Amino acid sequence: MLSWPNRNIASVALLAASGTLTSAALYDHTISTKYGEIQGYPSFNSTPKGNLTNWQNIAVWKGIPFAASTAGENRWRAPQPAPHWNSTLDASAFGPICPATKSFGGNGEDVDEDCLSLNIWSAARSSNDKLPVVMWSTPAESTASDALFDGSGMASQNVVFVNYNYRTGAFGWM
Repeated sequence: MLSWPNRNIASVALLAASGTLTSAALYDHTISTKYGEIQGYPSFNSTPKGNLTNWQNIAVWKGIPFAASTAGENRWRAPQPAPHWNSTLDASAFGPICPATKSFGGNGEDVDEDCLSLNIWSAARSSNDKLPVVMWSTPAESTASDALFDGSGMASQNVVFVNYNYRTGAFGWM
């Protein structure tokens, strides 16, 4: 059985990949979740190099919060439920990365304690598509925004790819 944070991540991922949609790339639609509406984007804005199939249909949703901020009174607590959002969440940018023993942010990445977010890539064209889901945990001193963990390749093979930022070091493992 999945622990609370992993169960919540999986719930958000499945909710973001479903809805009341019909055949079209999912980035053309706003997705309804129990937290609020989410707008995804095309994973590519031009033909990629290599042999990715159906690249035109690959949608990506970035920076979806799966828990409340871990700052302040939540700093040393288990992740708390994500807050609902009232307007459509613009899922075009990766969320901030979590503070850790190694300092990130040298490549223009934001470091913030409000960092528990996930990213989803999918080539599904309908909420009726029954695609497998891969949940990918990045190594401890890495981040979900690293190009190594881009899910477009998996999505081109009709696998929904989800990765996420999580707390490491003293902030996450104490």
